[in-house]
Amino acid sequence: MKKTLAVAVALSVVLSMPVTGAWGEVQGVPVDGASFGSAVKAKELRPVDKELLDACGKGDVNAAMSALTKGADVNIADEGGWTPLALALWSRKIELVKTLLDKGAIVNAPDTDSGVFEAPLVAAVNSGNIETVKLLIERGAKPESSPSHGISVVDASLVGGSVEILEALKGAGAKLTLDQQLAEAIIKGDSTAAGALITKGADPNAQIGFMPLTRLAKFKGGQEMLDLLVKAGARPLLDYEFEITLEKGDIEAIRAMIKGKLDVNAESPINGETALMVAARKENVEVLTRQLSRAIMPRKLLSHARSIC
Repeated sequence: MKKTLAVAVALSVVLSMPVTGAWGEVQGVPVDGASFGSAVKAKELRPVDKELLDACGKGDVNAAMSALTKGADVNIADEGGWTPLALALWSRKIELVKTLLDKGAIVNAPDTDSGVFEAPLVAAVNSGNIETVKLLIERGAKPESSPSHGISVVDASLVGGSVEILEALKGAGAKLTLDQQLAEAIIKGDSTAAGALITKGADPNAQIGFMPLTRLAKFKGGQEMLDLLVKAGARPLLDYEFEITLEKGDIEAIRAMIKGKLDVNAESPINGETALMVAARKENVEVLTRQLSRAIMPRKLLSHARSIC
């Protein structure tokens, strides 16, 4: 308890500091059926609605049709905010998706506050199924009207690394910011375009969704792209050995590495954490307090503060 309190006090100092970054506030986007989320979640789930949700989760077209014939609500949502359409999209069964759309499933349903539910187009993009993405676009899904938990549908496609899905979204009218164009160059492995975009003002430290561009480069663009970003001023990725040492909480080894001028503001390529974040999560007060004056404080630290306090 005392350790947690000490971490909370240290974080209160951190969180009182001015913070800059690419996060910004998530703005609500007016979409068709804007009251969809609260309306469906206010309804009590009937047995036939549960039957439909279960069928869609399993990708069972026949069972879904049976439930709909019995009067199931095609736009119902469960306690977590999942609708039949979102579940069907994750099942990757295009016939099931077509059936639900034909029965009146809302194609531009907005995100909810549940932390689970995804707008249909975002669910299709995250599932990686280009056919369902194209189908939703054909049925009127709008890329600009499909945010999910603060992540745009374009961000979702970039993080997923699917050039084909990204091109389909652009064909449907999706507009990319300069930073998103840089992310596009990264997943395409086009270092020439990436360099040109950085020269034009793209931020090598930008985040796409909740993923730093360095992480995207690590997994999608290769070492050459990662080196280009770091040379342009991007924070480097956290050294793997240092990350493991932090997880173990080996204070003496951590001290030695920090004295060796290891970059404490580097980010983990796995989850985007900095050394400070790992220390906060592990409730390691000594490491936390030693690094406060040296570390950059990204807004992601807020989520760590909430989980600890």
